Amino acid sequence: MKKNNTEPIPVFKWIWQSYLKTALIPLVVVELVFVGIYFSANNWSRWETTAALEESVNLELNLLAEKEAELIDKQIYDVGQVAALYQQQTSQAWQAHRLWAVTMLPVWLMPTTAPM
Repeated sequence: MKKNNTEPIPVFKWIWQSYLKTALIPLVVVELVFVGIYFSANNWSRWETTAALEESVNLELNLLAEKEAELIDKQIYDVGQVAALYQQQTSQAWQAHRLWAVTMLPVWLMPTTAPM
């Protein structure tokens, strides 16, 4: 059986259809747009924050590397100074030992000069 188009629509159904068309569908669309805006803004913010943090970390890492390089350079310089001092003292000790050894030689081992 066919329904007649002239059949009256109940008031509750008429109000519900009107509410659905004029309020609920636009509200859902607006909410979905807001959710999309939220996610895109969140994604943009995350990318910007990551870039800023990466730049900051690279700057700090460069500063730290420079300080460590200066510290290592100073330590190497200090080791060189200590090595030079050790070389100087060792040379002096060997010269003193040679002088002592020559003065302590028995007379028969001393070099003689040829008479003229």
